[in-house]
Order: sequence, then C-alpha cells, then structure tokens
Amino acid sequence: MLLALPNELVVGIVRALGGDVKALRNVALTSRALLPIAQELLFEVANLRGLHRTCIHPYFSVINELRVVGKVEGMVCAISKPPASLILYPHAFPKLKAIRLIYVGRLFYMRMSLSFLTAITRLTALTELTLCGATFVNLGHIQSLICSLARLSRLSLSNIEFAQGMFPTSTYTPLPGHIPAVAAIRPKLAHLSIAPTNSTMASAEVARWLGSGPSRDSLTTLVIPHLSEAPQDVLDCFGSSVEHLRMPLRDLDASTYSGYLDGYTSLRTVTVFLEAYNTSQGPWYLLAPFFERGIPTAECLHTITIDVRIGYPMSLSSAIDWTVLDRLNDALDEDKFRALQKVVVILQWREALGWKPDWVERETVARSVRARLYNLDGEGKLEARLQTVEEFYDTIPGSTYPDPDMERNRGW
Repeated sequence: MLLALPNELVVGIVRALGGDVKALRNVALTSRALLPIAQELLFEVANLRGLHRTCIHPYFSVINELRVVGKVEGMVCAISKPPASLILYPHAFPKLKAIRLIYVGRLFYMRMSLSFLTAITRLTALTELTLCGATFVNLGHIQSLICSLARLSRLSLSNIEFAQGMFPTSTYTPLPGHIPAVAAIRPKLAHLSIAPTNSTMASAEVARWLGSGPSRDSLTTLVIPHLSEAPQDVLDCFGSSVEHLRMPLRDLDASTYSGYLDGYTSLRTVTVFLEAYNTSQGPWYLLAPFFERGIPTAECLHTITIDVRIGYPMSLSSAIDWTVLDRLNDALDEDKFRALQKVVVILQWREALGWKPDWVERETVARSVRARLYNLDGEGKLEARLQTVEEFYDTIPGSTYPDPDMERNRGW
C-alpha cells in the first residue's frame, strides 16, 4: 500500500520519523524498495570520525551535513588529511550544505591550512557553519574562515574567544589579502545564532562586524540562546530586517526598556527565555516591561512565546511568578498588539533530570496560566505547554552530544 504512493510522498513519510536512527534502520529492513530511501536519510549527517569506514564511502554523495565533534586526535587539522581531505573536492560531497565544528580544540583552527580555506569556497552548496568552543587569534582570523564560505546564509557561534598574545600570528594562515579583502566581503546572512558572554568580547566583535555589512539588511532570524549573557551586545547590531527574534531576559535593566527594540520594526515572532522563578527572579520582573516599552511597535507581531526552563525538580507552581502574568495579561491587551494571533507559555524540563510531574499537577498549573492570561484565553489565542524534552533546543545546533563518536545524532 505504502509503495503504491508517489515516491515524494514515501520520502516525506519516512522523513517524518525525524532522524530517529533506530526507526530508520527498521524501515531499511522492511523492504528492498524502502532500503535506498532509508539509507539516504541515515547518511545525510556524518561525523568526521566515521568517514574512514568503507561502508560509508558509497553514501558521500548524500551527505549534507558534516560534524567534527571533540578534539581531533593528534591535535591537528584532520580535515586536511585523508579520507576527510575528500571534502576539498566538491564532486565528492555535492550536497554538503553544513559544517559543524564542536569543541575540536585550539590547534584545529591554528593549523587550518590555506588550501582548506581556499577549497571550501568551491563548495557551492555549503550555506551553514557552526562554531562551538572555538579559539581564534583575533577577529581577522575568524573572518578568514567565515568569508571562505561564499554562499553562507546561516551562522551559529557559541563559546568563541580570541587568544591574542597566546599564539603568534604565524601559526595560522589567513586568506590572501587578509584584513582589507576579507573584512570587506562580509556574508549576507538570513539566520544568525550567537551567544555573547561577559568573559570575552569575541562574539560581540563578530556581531558588530556582521551588523556593519549586508547582514544588517538581510538577517531575518536572530537567536540569542537562553544562557547567553549581555544580549544587548548583539541586539544593538541589528534591527529592521529581523522578523524572528529569540532572546533571554538577562542582564537588562527595566529602566532601559523604553524603546529598547526601537529598530526592530518587522518582528513577526518573539520568544523570550526565562529560568524558573524560584531559580532566577530578576528576569521575571522584566517580562511585562519588555512588552510594554521594549517593543514600541508590534504591527506585524503575530506570535509570542514565553519559554521557561526548569533546571531541577520543583513544584511547578513555584516556577512561575503569577503576579507577573497578571501584568502581562494587561500589557498584551494594548492596542499595539492587535495583530497578535498566538501566545505560547512553555514550561519544560530535560529528561536527564529523571523527574516527571504528575498529570494532575501539570493540568492544575496549565489551568492557572489560562486563568491569569484570561484576555488571551478568552480570544482563543493562548496555548499552555508543560513538557519533558530531550534537550533545550534553542542552543547551537550540534553543541550537545552524549557520544562524540556517533555518526548521527539529531539533537535539536
């Protein structure tokens, strides 16, 4: 019956398994007709460590994402060595669209060769780059890597630092022309996820560089992960083109919220990240002022999400500041939010806690949320979710891995 459907529908049905490796393996064993479909999906994402296996070589042509996770053995740039060096040839990976470098070690970047930087400019399908836990000599060094990707549209940065003085500039090879040529290129991004910190200004410097180029007018999605510090360092760099904003309420003073996002005139969706009230109370006091004064115009805003992260077992009712919801109910009833179609309040906790509140407690809290936000609930605009998740998915893609040697681990 399934095989009588058009091939595109069959692929869509199998893809709906969401990258579940066990399920895809079972599908591959069901019939010879489904085997090639399941195999293609199984090998879409590959870890650098698995490329040496001969069983994977026939599937290089379907790989669209390459991950390098954990320190590369020998502390050298393994990408320049066989068989990973095949990445230097576009015909070997014709569908490769994303490279994710996750905590690969400092020397990985210091020894990244000019031949690699030059070669990846030929990978015309490559549009996504993730850097997590990366150390560069200076801004020019990271510019060399970012600007090597001629069609880059999605960039994710987390735990980035500059180590000026720790390494001589001769230990790395920038693109020819370096500062004048590279800095002038500047990618035209559509999606940026960046996690600024107070301990280093590296992310802020990269954001300023991006925000002074084409990305300021092309960026439509801006994500500042929930544990990020100093979000204003990134927010100040962008504005009118951003339609989808996700950010934590952290390190911000309510007194500065008057016109805080004045330049963000095209917002269609806004997500704010909060920790449980009894874990971090300060940001909760900013929630209502943020919507009252932080967003001066909301003509296009149709969805607001309040995303509350619970870090340890607790009474669910103590995770919310209920008086803040009262004030939020009034704030979102203002005329400027007339285009608003949905408000989602999410309380979520990770599976790793080994804790799951019972159904009665969850339903009681959900009912209380609806009672406090009665204006929205009465108009059918409110959705309350209480859920267990594998991981908090606003983080940088691929930055959380239970096993660095897994060839595939969908985790965001």
